[in-house]
Amino acid sequence: EIGQMVVAELKKDPEFSSLKDTMKLWMKYSDMMLDIAKVFRDISGLNVVIIALAESVKNGFDEVIMPNIPAKKVQAQLPSLYDEVLYLRVNSEGEREFVTNPTSDIVAKDRSGKLNPIEPCVKATGLSAIMQKILS
Repeated sequence: EIGQMVVAELKKDPEFSSLKDTMKLWMKYSDMMLDIAKVFRDISGLNVVIIALAESVKNGFDEVIMPNIPAKKVQAQLPSLYDEVLYLRVNSEGEREFVTNPTSDIVAKDRSGKLNPIEPCVKATGLSAIMQKILS
C-alpha cells in the first residue's frame, strides 16, 4: 500500500506524469521506497514489523519466493535492510509455520541466531513468541 501511495504522489509531479518515460518514475520510486524502509528500520526503541505478500520471482532457471514489491531493485534490496526476514507458510499437515532461514526457493534470514529454521506459528501468540525468543 505504501508503494501505491508513492506512485500516486509521483504521478502528480509533472516531471513524472508523462507515460513516455516511466523509467525515471520507477527509479525515483525505488529510491523513495528504500528511504522509507530505512526510516522504519531506524526507529529507535521500537521493534518494527513490515508485512508483505509473497511472490515467486525468476532467479536464473529457478524461482525464489520474495516479498511482492514493485520495482526489482527494491524487491532485491529490501530483505538486506532488516535483521529478521520470515516467510509464513502452511506445511503439509495444514499447520502454519515461519521459515526463518533461506532455502533454495525462499528468501528468509535470522540474524539473531536464536530461531530454529522452522518455527511454529501458534495462533494465540504468532509473532509474539518469535519476538520473545529473539529477545531472550
